[in-house]
Amino acid sequence: MNVAARRPVIAPWGIDAPGMIRVNLAIAALMLIVQLVEGALVIGPLRIVLWLPILFCAAPGFAMLGYSIWGKPRHCNRLLALHDWRGDEMVLDVGTGRGVLLAGAARRALRGHAIGIDLWQAKDLSGNGADQTRAAMDREGVADRTGICSGDARALPLPDESIDVVVSNLCLHNIPQKDGRALACREIARVLRPGGVALLSDMMHLGDYAATLRNEGLSVQRRGPWPLTTFPPLGIVMARKSDAGASAARS
Repeated sequence: MNVAARRPVIAPWGIDAPGMIRVNLAIAALMLIVQLVEGALVIGPLRIVLWLPILFCAAPGFAMLGYSIWGKPRHCNRLLALHDWRGDEMVLDVGTGRGVLLAGAARRALRGHAIGIDLWQAKDLSGNGADQTRAAMDREGVADRTGICSGDARALPLPDESIDVVVSNLCLHNIPQKDGRALACREIARVLRPGGVALLSDMMHLGDYAATLRNEGLSVQRRGPWPLTTFPPLGIVMARKSDAGASAARS
């Protein structure tokens, strides 16, 4: 087997927010050194209290690392399982990153096609890049059913009503302005075909996403959050575009 095609043993889909994890664990390590050097002078309950800041910094770092390695693939499978797949869908993965959702969608849409779009920001995901994602699709055996492009969720480079399923995980919250996140949701609604579904997973702003999609005429449901299996705890907005008139158009 080609080394480039071999799935990495650890975190094949990258580490989320690698800089934040490094900072948390570095601060925890520094405080641990100080505690080991200076803490010997402290006895009794106060010594236990001095360990709390170390745990406060280390726990989120290890939790985020654990999610990236084990939790992310499971959560993405949970997200994809919310759709009843026909097998011929056109799928868009907004903020595809290393392509865990993209590959999962392509495995379910055997007669369809899945497109991944991203701005490829390294601060969001380790090894984040179009070439790495293409290599991952080749590794997963779905390169013939996937496409990769660079683009902004606020201006999706796709025609109106061209997509059956939009998926996204931990992407839209990276847009700093509320108006920008609302614009991204409107773009998702625009590209959905009648009867199409959007499955949006994120750690915050889910209520805003739901409100915007409702204003665009989509029916919306919420799922989660799952604090025991995702960190930060993630929830899902599931929005479906009305298929009124679609059956007549197909006939």
